[in-house]
Amino acid sequence: MMRSATDQLRIQHIQIDFFNLLTNSTLCSYEEFVIEVADIIKTQLDVPVASVYLRKEGQETYRLYNLPDAGLNLKKYFSIEQIEGSIKDLIVQTFTSLDVRVVPLENKSKIIGYLVLGCEAFRSDKDRLLRETSIEVVKCLSKAEFDHNISDEKIKYELLYNLTSKFNSSTDMNMIMRETIRTLKENHPGLTYTLWLSQDISIERDLPVKELSYGKDESSESSSQAFLSGKMKIEEYAHKGSLILYALLKGKQGVYGVLEVVVPFQIFLSEEECELVELIASTVGDAIENVQLYQQSRKLNSDLQLINSTSQKLNSNTPLTEIISCISSTLAESFQADEVGFVTFNECNHDEDTILEGSSSYFEADHSQLLISMLKQRVKKEKDDVFIGNLSSKNNKYGEKYKSIMAVRMTEHEYLDGLAIVLHKQPYFFLI
Repeated sequence: MMRSATDQLRIQHIQIDFFNLLTNSTLCSYEEFVIEVADIIKTQLDVPVASVYLRKEGQETYRLYNLPDAGLNLKKYFSIEQIEGSIKDLIVQTFTSLDVRVVPLENKSKIIGYLVLGCEAFRSDKDRLLRETSIEVVKCLSKAEFDHNISDEKIKYELLYNLTSKFNSSTDMNMIMRETIRTLKENHPGLTYTLWLSQDISIERDLPVKELSYGKDESSESSSQAFLSGKMKIEEYAHKGSLILYALLKGKQGVYGVLEVVVPFQIFLSEEECELVELIASTVGDAIENVQLYQQSRKLNSDLQLINSTSQKLNSNTPLTEIISCISSTLAESFQADEVGFVTFNECNHDEDTILEGSSSYFEADHSQLLISMLKQRVKKEKDDVFIGNLSSKNNKYGEKYKSIMAVRMTEHEYLDGLAIVLHKQPYFFLI
């Protein structure tokens, strides 16, 4: 069937409008571009409703791109599995008097989406016009996606360069987390972001940062599974109306957490944009690793200074009491300990075990003897130093106030002469 001169003119006008849109759309997002395409179709075909559904390659869900005044209640998304009968019956939510046509958008024999049109009545001789319109829509969207990908590459490298520059000039973990969230929200403001960290890092409360844990809820379990799998995951949650992307905060020496990105179904996230999220997460992982290495180097330097000053004291003629007092205060400062004590043992008479002067006052109290006795027995049995992260409640008789304990052997010629003991009230304090 030959198309009428009117229909031919309509197609030419659509082509011209699409060309102008492609030429002048450098500042709009791909989502905004698709809505502009629908607006052109609405104007040129003179219909009250024109909307587009698109499906990202590799995903099973079609998402709606429509105008604010669409005038038709359409589903925001639907999956390939739901397509059993009429697409029209699937997507139209409520009764309407409009004549609705759903035209497939095909690219290389694959249906990438649907063009939804509605008016009072479509004439049967307009079927060819609608098919040709869909062909023009596919060509326009394919060109737009290609152009946006090139533009996105430039933006991506500029963003990563700026982010890396800021991270390299800072050792402030809060600044790194804050700048990460700011950059992500600026790049995609319609998405929700959470940083799941594998370690207990002190972060300001107003930041969307959580400690990675397994099995507390659906979100924490999924992020933990992504962390354990060692690669990025994308999961669709139809009941939530969104898909969730899990990207690893990965450095050169390990994985430090997971970046969770919640993407509503109505927002189109291209494969390139997913790669950008993965690159940002990797950049953050490098930054976390660099901060931790910096902190470890400072701690190592502090430890070396401690060893040096202690050696100087031991090699001097300073009285033992003063040496012990100096070492005790140095250990308390270095480990931020609540109590530091030094005990020497008398193997012939256990009642004559000696608390060296310079130890903190806790060790002079009678109730400390239970804890000292327990540590002495464990050191002898295990033939090694003792580290307790959280002294359990059943062992409260040893000193209910102190949960974190380190007991290091003092030996001479392989014989156990005593213990250096460091205590803190907070559980796992010396492991942080």
